Amino acid sequence: MGRFLRILLLANAMNTLSGGDKRFVELGRRWAKLGHLVTVMTTPVGCEICRKERLEATYFILPFRFVDKFNQITCNLIRTLLASVIILKKNADVVYSTSDFLNDMLPALLLRRVVHWRSKLKWVALTFYLIPPPWRRKGELVTNIVAYFLQRVSLLFFRVGPDLVITNTSLLRDELRRIGVAKPIEALPNGIDAESIKKTPASDRLSDAVFVARMKSSKGAFDAILVWEQVCRRLRNAQLAMIGAGDVKTTRLLQNEIHKRNLESNVALLGFANSRTVYALMKSSKLLIYMDTESGWGITICEAMGCGLPVIAYDLPAFREVYGDAIDLVPIGDVRRFSKTVLNLLTNDDLRVRRAQKAREAVQKYDWDQIARDELLLLEKIQRLDGQGPRSSRCD
Repeated sequence: MGRFLRILLLANAMNTLSGGDKRFVELGRRWAKLGHLVTVMTTPVGCEICRKERLEATYFILPFRFVDKFNQITCNLIRTLLASVIILKKNADVVYSTSDFLNDMLPALLLRRVVHWRSKLKWVALTFYLIPPPWRRKGELVTNIVAYFLQRVSLLFFRVGPDLVITNTSLLRDELRRIGVAKPIEALPNGIDAESIKKTPASDRLSDAVFVARMKSSKGAFDAILVWEQVCRRLRNAQLAMIGAGDVKTTRLLQNEIHKRNLESNVALLGFANSRTVYALMKSSKLLIYMDTESGWGITICEAMGCGLPVIAYDLPAFREVYGDAIDLVPIGDVRRFSKTVLNLLTNDDLRVRRAQKAREAVQKYDWDQIARDELLLLEKIQRLDGQGPRSSRCD
């Protein structure tokens, strides 16, 4: 490796451990161990999550907790403005916006434009999937319209701002090219922490299947309950563990659905869990059901396969590129077929063992250590373009 870099990770949109958040935590942990100076600018919740995930870095926590009492849109706007002002005092070689949310994009754009002339700062921007038009997306229409519009604004920044755009599939790289992003784009995979998975013992909590995602419509949480209702018609005592954070409203709606379908003894909402707890719960289960309708890669799928679980997922193009025939794919929204596939695996031990073995073999190539090294080479390469010499001061 080359000289040590000062890497500023912007995670101002972090309020749970999404796939994108998981990625920067895993890479940041490894870059810090290699001696690079990693600083994370994030929310109080984001800082707590990062520390639970053992990311040893310098943290700058966005102040003024009073903004949390506002609705999400207002809160995000205020935090974005605060971050845009505060960030101008930060020194870095590379600013790394960990998502395409405006919370992360706007401060990075400002820092890049204002500071670049004197420090040769470089901006690396990440994006992992394109939000579909509101009329093709589950959930509340107004929320979907706002999310779609804000991402399209961010994509305008992608055309002019970053020195490098990183995504994780060739499909998305080609789509970004198609919509006019002319900046350098690299498609790098995600990975798994094979060593941590190996060391984590199975949980005492046994389940037939595990569901791991944020509790929202587009992640398939409500579809998972519909599937499990059909599974329980044949396997009366089948157990589903649902892991992931959800807002109060969505959690209440899920609880109502579970109650309405008489599944209180079959479905457990376990809330947010750190990675090691998730691995333990996966290892005490028989398979993963993954019903996300928008995923750009599926780190959870990869981790479950690393834990030796067969995976059943909705059929997204990215999954075909990444996992091929190592997972079972079902047409989006086909709850009946999904249920039959689950039952087929739960009632056929030999088939489940064969699919588990294929899953383990398929993910051996996805390793965070190698991905961290590959991505670090890219950061060093773009930072050298201006011939900037080494620096020694640390972000605070």
